[in-house]
Amino acid sequence: MKQLICEFKYDPYIDGRILYACFIKNQQIPADEELEFTGRHVSGHSNNNVIDVIFENCDIKKVPQGLTKVFPKMQDLSVWSSNLKKVTKNDLKEYKNLLRFGFCNNEIEFLFGDLFEGFDNVQEVIFSGNEGLKFVEPNILDGLENLNMVNFTGNLKYFKRFSSVQGDLGNATLAEVKAELWKNFCIDPENIKNAYQKHKEEIAILKTFITASDKENQKLKKKEKLLQKQIQESEEREKKLLNDLKIEKAEHSMLKMSSKNDISKEIKQLLMNDNFKDFTVIIDDREFRVHKFLLIARSSTLAEILRNNPQVESLNLIDIPIEIFEKVLKFLYFEEITLEIETNFLQLFAAAGRLKIEKLKTIVASNILNQITADNALEILSLSNKYENDELRTKSFAEIKKTFPKLILNDDWAFNTEKVKKTIDLFKEKEEAIKRIEQKFWSEMKNN
Repeated sequence: MKQLICEFKYDPYIDGRILYACFIKNQQIPADEELEFTGRHVSGHSNNNVIDVIFENCDIKKVPQGLTKVFPKMQDLSVWSSNLKKVTKNDLKEYKNLLRFGFCNNEIEFLFGDLFEGFDNVQEVIFSGNEGLKFVEPNILDGLENLNMVNFTGNLKYFKRFSSVQGDLGNATLAEVKAELWKNFCIDPENIKNAYQKHKEEIAILKTFITASDKENQKLKKKEKLLQKQIQESEEREKKLLNDLKIEKAEHSMLKMSSKNDISKEIKQLLMNDNFKDFTVIIDDREFRVHKFLLIARSSTLAEILRNNPQVESLNLIDIPIEIFEKVLKFLYFEEITLEIETNFLQLFAAAGRLKIEKLKTIVASNILNQITADNALEILSLSNKYENDELRTKSFAEIKKTFPKLILNDDWAFNTEKVKKTIDLFKEKEEAIKRIEQKFWSEMKNN
């Protein structure tokens, strides 16, 4: 959660009304992160009284989300001089009941016609001062029957401003504003048509991909039902095994703890004695002398290898770095693990998983949980699936969904790393293709 320092105060409106507002200035606003607003209210007021929410001189990549949950009676949303580059219909979907929108002095380059589709209550639409505004689809104002202010002034090709608000002046009628939008739109109808058609084709490809993904999802749901049945049967078997284990433990409950402690001491002394080391683990050009019985006792993987090959006296382990195996070996002998900042936790987790040292794997996983980022989430998801860790799988998959909010990722896909990777790669390719089309479109517009 991102905490924002804000100022609550009265804001005089041009028609003489005094509106209670929340001002957020000179702060970085993260995209798709829950926001918390901290500030002192005017006496007798609370978040429920806020009408205006105004961001000024901030660093904003995407229109802030979740504001209506904090300010349930808000009517106005303004983002001023905050480097905002785009505004989409999806960005504004939670603000359909607002009356006024102001996105002044930002870096917006284009506005699509469906931006305010279904926004029946809108009275003011202001995009003044976006000097790089190159293209506005002319149907952006269609269906907005309650408009009393529209402002596109201070932009590259748009100069009209309409206002019927008392005490405010405009330089055009609403019809003239709309005519200017159509005039700029029709500078080169053929180029517009071709570019728009290519854009629609790219969208159609994405929709086809999503449809295919839905069909795949149906197959996964059928597999999920079968797995749930198998899990239920497995749980019943597990209950029986646990009950048998309790009986077995009860039969051995008369053993003396003192005797156990004496044996533990003797075993530790034995482990410290190099004379009894009877096996060699080789990593690269380094040899580690160890006790064979300890490897069999502590690692399920090594136990299986050595039981199947009882005559071998050495084992060459690949893909495990020397410094990682040193930590593994220390844990095998003394159940001690030193985790420094520079430790490669992912390599250590992979080694513990590969050797099936469950306790070590659990310890390392708990450290990785706090280190999951957008950059390593896919790798961690792959490791969690390969070596079975539900906590890492859940958190890394959540981070991936957060990183790609536009991408449809079904929760069942958390168990299929390759499918998630292919989906992300295809999505990036389509995004890049659309970006290239847009760049080509604006280049052609500029040259013509």
